Amino acid sequence: MAEQNVPNKLGINILSSEQQEKLRQFKIKTRIENESYLMAHPEVELMIGDFLRNVLLKRPDDILEFAAGKFETHKLCWFKTRPLWGPPQGAHVPPGECVP
Repeated sequence: MAEQNVPNKLGINILSSEQQEKLRQFKIKTRIENESYLMAHPEVELMIGDFLRNVLLKRPDDILEFAAGKFETHKLCWFKTRPLWGPPQGAHVPPGECVP
């Protein structure tokens, strides 16, 4: 049985009871704020889902380079104009332009 005063790997026992309660309240508040934001912005879920689907389908060797290409400004325009469907097959959006 571990002693109560011995810090665990996360260092939680280093905090006082008051600090632990403040941390708990902060985590709850942050989670509520994050959930509210995500509910107000469903495009986040669509973008992440689309990105993950493409990563798993294409399995790029350099995921950071792949992500940079996927999230180029001109490609993100499609999420603004057609968030549920994406660009039509073969559509080309010139860099810096947002086609409705």
